[in-house]
Amino acid sequence: MDNLIVVNDYDQFLKRFWFFCDSVVQSYEVRYTEGSGIILNILINTRDYSDEENVEWVCAFVSLVGVEEYGLKESRKLSNQVISDGIKILQFAGFIGVEFGGYPDSTFTREDLQSSPAYALCKSINYRVMPYVESA
Repeated sequence: MDNLIVVNDYDQFLKRFWFFCDSVVQSYEVRYTEGSGIILNILINTRDYSDEENVEWVCAFVSLVGVEEYGLKESRKLSNQVISDGIKILQFAGFIGVEFGGYPDSTFTREDLQSSPAYALCKSINYRVMPYVESA
């Protein structure tokens, strides 16, 4: 994906998409690259609040680059398709902790993050907004 925007202000990024609360994941893709290491790409149907007078559903392509560690636990009783409680982002000694599995607190330790059903530790976050596409 070309023309990705680098996220520098995590709070502003999350607020733009209402913290991704009640968003629907279309896909998770893990890519192994030579230059950037592991990249976790997530395609998410979500609301875009960049124009608060004209909130619309969009498809956000979110790319977690330089992934040090990630976890996606999926079962019949636990699905990571709907991000009910939103995405949380915290910085840890050189890494960005991204939690999207419903951890109840907005602050968490690295151990808390690792206990989440959906998380990643990465070096950077990039994204691109695309037109809304209904999930299959």
